[in-house]
Amino acid sequence: MRALAFFLLLASLSSCQGESFLYIGEQDENNKLAYWFQRLEKTNLSDTAFPVRKKIAGYYQSLEAWDQIIYFFGSYVSENPSDPYNALYLFYVAEAYLEKSQRDMANLYYRRILGDYRDLYTPESIHFLCLKRLVEYETDPYLRLSFFKALISRFQDKIDLG
Repeated sequence: MRALAFFLLLASLSSCQGESFLYIGEQDENNKLAYWFQRLEKTNLSDTAFPVRKKIAGYYQSLEAWDQIIYFFGSYVSENPSDPYNALYLFYVAEAYLEKSQRDMANLYYRRILGDYRDLYTPESIHFLCLKRLVEYETDPYLRLSFFKALISRFQDKIDLG
C-alpha cells in the first residue's frame, strides 16, 4: 500500500513537471526530489523559484544524474527564455555535458552563455567560469586564444598571468 501511495505521488508530480525521467535513484532521493518539485510548482516568480531550482541541481549533481540536469534545465530555459537566471541554468547543462565527457557540447553551451546572456554572480561570475572552461577545453587554437584574451581583458584581477 505504501509503495502504491509513493508511486501515485511520483506520477502526479511527474505529470506536473513533464517526465518521470526526472526521478531517479533510491526512494529517499525521489522523496526529496518530489518535495522540491512540489515547492517549485507552488512558486510563480523567478526569484522565489531560483533557490528551489538550485537545490534540485544540487541533488542531481550529488547523484551524478547528468542526463536529468540536461533535460530539466535545458527544457526550462527553452520554455522560459526571459528568466534572469538562465545563464546559471545553462551553465549547469554545460557542466553536465562536461561530466559526460562531451566537451564539444559543453563548449557550445559555454559560448552560448557568453554570447546570449548577461553575466550573473552566484557568487562567482558565470562568464568568468565559462571563459576558464573554454580556455581549458577549446580545441581550436584561434578560438582558445580569443577566449584567453577575453578572460584577461575582463577578469585580469582573478587570474595569474604568469
